[in-house]
Amino acid sequence: MSRRDWTAVGVAVAVAAVNLVLILIKAAQHGAVYPQERTAASARSWYAYALEPLRGSARLYVGVILLIALFAVVTTHRLQGRRILVWLSVAGVALLLQAAFYAGAPQVGRYLYPVVLISVVIWGVVAQLGRSASTQLGVIALHGLIVVLLFQPLVQGIKQERAASLASASTNAAFANALVDIERIATEQGATVVVLQPADPRSDQERVLSLARFLHAGTDLQVMTLPPSRVAADAFSLGLAATIETWSQRGYQRLVPYRPTAGCLSIVFGEGKAVCPLVVSPPG
Repeated sequence: MSRRDWTAVGVAVAVAAVNLVLILIKAAQHGAVYPQERTAASARSWYAYALEPLRGSARLYVGVILLIALFAVVTTHRLQGRRILVWLSVAGVALLLQAAFYAGAPQVGRYLYPVVLISVVIWGVVAQLGRSASTQLGVIALHGLIVVLLFQPLVQGIKQERAASLASASTNAAFANALVDIERIATEQGATVVVLQPADPRSDQERVLSLARFLHAGTDLQVMTLPPSRVAADAFSLGLAATIETWSQRGYQRLVPYRPTAGCLSIVFGEGKAVCPLVVSPPG
């Protein structure tokens, strides 16, 4: 690595350290926003989730890592051996820190970076080994291994993405049909106002806003919302509930302030009691 490389790494580490300190200060002052339970068990659970896509080739990856580590120890190219061990250590530390940070958090794909890039680190190390192979057979073998490592996850990923795309298309079609049904019922019954009645702010806050936008875009219906009927006692839920309550009182974008209205239509999330004579289930 050149001096510029070390400068870039140093700046990145310094910024990350400052960011960590600021997070710890804010958490000490105000508490954690998300209701995470950080325990050894929750960390192991998140770790298993993060590496689940590699389950089909986990033994292969473990074997490759062991071979790389062995090569790094016994190679006559000591400098290259140390570099390999450093990169493997960086990848390992990143995985441990990320598992600890996200322990108890929702297991959602957007939280998988940078741990999902560890396989790329392994491919890079194998490619580096290929450059130092002393025979043509060694070069072919090592680069063949790279192809194997790439092929299995790519095929598995293509299958998973295709299944996810089909499921998403089906969900979107059902949502669109439900919106049409709501508009039809409101028109047939002479309703001019839709009242959204959320239950849990964590699951319903985004649904309230999106429904207001979709219904307003296709009809002349006014859309209102009530505050959520139940709220957990954690900071995250309380914050979302306060937001929805503000929308109910003052309106927001496509939402108008809530006012009791005769002949309205309720969309009830959960098992709350409807405030309107007409009631339909929430789409989606």
